[in-house]
Amino acid sequence: AFGQAPGAPQPPQAPAFGQSPGGVAPPPPPKPSASVSDWEEVEDDSGQVYYVNNVTNETSWTNPDEADDHGYSLEGSDNLYGVAAEVSIPPPPPQQDEMYGDVVSGGIMSTNDLYETVGYAPQASEYNAERFHFEDNFWEDTRDGKPAFDLLVLKHRNGKEVCKDLAEFMKLRAELEGQFAKLLAKLAPTTLADMEDGVMKEIWAHVKQDIDLQAKAHQDFAHILQTEVAPAFVDFKEGQKDTRKSFEKGMPEFRRDLQQAVPAVDKAHKHYASKCFDLGKAQATLQSNTNQAPKHVQKLQDAIAKAEKKVQKSADEYQKALDKFNAKNQNWVTNMRAGCKAFEQAEVDRQTFIKDKVGVYLKTIISMNQAQGQRLQSCLQRYQSLSPDDEIAAFTKQFGTSQHVPQELFVPPPQQLYEAKLRELQSSSDA
Repeated sequence: AFGQAPGAPQPPQAPAFGQSPGGVAPPPPPKPSASVSDWEEVEDDSGQVYYVNNVTNETSWTNPDEADDHGYSLEGSDNLYGVAAEVSIPPPPPQQDEMYGDVVSGGIMSTNDLYETVGYAPQASEYNAERFHFEDNFWEDTRDGKPAFDLLVLKHRNGKEVCKDLAEFMKLRAELEGQFAKLLAKLAPTTLADMEDGVMKEIWAHVKQDIDLQAKAHQDFAHILQTEVAPAFVDFKEGQKDTRKSFEKGMPEFRRDLQQAVPAVDKAHKHYASKCFDLGKAQATLQSNTNQAPKHVQKLQDAIAKAEKKVQKSADEYQKALDKFNAKNQNWVTNMRAGCKAFEQAEVDRQTFIKDKVGVYLKTIISMNQAQGQRLQSCLQRYQSLSPDDEIAAFTKQFGTSQHVPQELFVPPPQQLYEAKLRELQSSSDA
């Protein structure tokens, strides 16, 4: 059963879709091997993955090392949203009479920390109900702060469990069909009612002959399920596991790298904002002292020139931090898109595979027993008309988090920050 380790007592129930196994005890650990490491990934007989600490003998549904290092697991993570695709180079220091634009133009920096840094909130975008691709709908974290990508990982895991369950179902059905075929084969040669004569004897002979045909049909059905259908589900399940693991282990690294770049951007932004304010203050002082002696005015102009150099230097430092952030952000976005496409294709493959194999199951029953086939015909037609896009659409409607793809974020101009700081100081003095 799901989540049961070899030799373990009654296993915990599998988590419901969209939920982590939190609060459910994982299976007891096996005996530690000779080569001891802190945490080891273990897969039980049912294929459920859990982790064992070979030193303390503890067990966990998720890898505690990965959760600590990356903040990325089905148990919980830092609240990092899809971030901006690029942050642009700041403009040169403005002249005194220039008008200043918006603090942010075009893009959205979607981490909570950087929202607070630039004082900017995401702009609402119109939701397109016809865009049902994973890469269009899973950019922001879930409401409980977990990466939306975890939903795709969990859906893929649940799909693996479905394939495993269908394989077990086909094996059990094959056993039943084989047993029924043997019982029919024993019944056919009996002499019961052979004393009948005339036309009734002939009719009864055909009835018993039909039992032989039914026994053979059920035996053939059992053979198909045992040798073709059930093993195919097992092979397909194992093949899809590689797709999940490659992205499940890689995405936390990209996420962690992006998080590590945030403090440098924050620090550089604050330093740049401080120098912009100093420049604005110097410019304002000059504007209010234009009637002073030329020597005094020249001194104020020199102070502005000095402030402009500091603004440019801090802008250069800011841009270096942004360049590093943008590179890591682009790496995350690229891999996020690749992961979404891979999981969507895996879901298409899974739906197509299940449709084909369950179709074989249903077609065989229909051909073996017409009466039974009439009851199952509508089910077969439903499988034949099933589109993977419909399944993806239904999943996306229920669990999609956002269609807002991060855009560019620009460095705010000095005057804007200066004016904002003046308003803040004015508010403080009024209070």
